[in-house]
Amino acid sequence: PETLESISKVIEDTDADVITFKMSSDLKKTKRGESGKFYNKKAIEKYIFPYLLEDKNGKYFKPSVCGAAYRRRIYIENQVKNCRIEIGEDLACMKSIIFNANSLYEMNDVFYFYRRNILSATMSHKVFLWNGPELIGKHIESKININSFDMKEQLNRVVTHQLFLVVKSQFNRKERYIDIRRDIISNLNNEYYKQAINNCKY
Repeated sequence: PETLESISKVIEDTDADVITFKMSSDLKKTKRGESGKFYNKKAIEKYIFPYLLEDKNGKYFKPSVCGAAYRRRIYIENQVKNCRIEIGEDLACMKSIIFNANSLYEMNDVFYFYRRNILSATMSHKVFLWNGPELIGKHIESKININSFDMKEQLNRVVTHQLFLVVKSQFNRKERYIDIRRDIISNLNNEYYKQAINNCKY
């Protein structure tokens, strides 16, 4: 009930470009937390950029699109357009937003109750399209300075991580193993994916 009022107060107090808050699938945990933390641009670069996409230990910045409020301009500039990404669209949009934000406020309040849908893309036994990881990677490349910090290395991990999910999903197909294997090998020869895999260091 107090979500919008609480976010509004943070906007008034901090004028942050992005405000994140916690999410839970357990109603018992939807309560107020401790006071949050403000990051200016230098603090974002120092504390969040090292794992914004995905660091060498597999750690990454987690808030999703529905777990945050944004300055309208920065959201519109970084949202995914002109293509449909089945899984990982939040990732592509959110990482770009944080990279381009001048300020961020992390709230510790749980304001989003996440109802798990067994028919959703992430929960069902769906077969994901092969072009997804490439669309995610190219969207991020178009929105951030990929040559700054270690973003190129981090992006290789993101693409490879997403590609793993796509490969794994292929075994949900009702086809012979040998045919699925042949299709996987063929798609892994995509030049974009070969570059990401060969340069993906953990």
